[in-house]
Amino acid sequence: MKQLLSIVVCTLNRSPLLAECLKSLESQPVAPGTYEVIIVDNGSTDATLDIAESFARRNPHFRIIAEPQPGLSNARNTGWKEANSDWVVYMDDDAKATPGY
Repeated sequence: MKQLLSIVVCTLNRSPLLAECLKSLESQPVAPGTYEVIIVDNGSTDATLDIAESFARRNPHFRIIAEPQPGLSNARNTGWKEANSDWVVYMDDDAKATPGY
């Protein structure tokens, strides 16, 4: 299904911050089918992948993509290529989306 918006969150070893970011995206007051969240793990060695997987398990519109090539540009390009929407937003892993984002 084509979503209206793809939100790409690139991350590397930021598990505590990522959890807060994803929680803010999970709690958006819109239908889950209208947006997707693409979490691009750029080679984390901490609990980042565990956090991302816990959100993806309970939110079918959240996906995790691995990008082994280091660098934010590589991670963002991977997220953009995986997007199912014509509109892509990049959100930092230490940001929180306000309600209605």
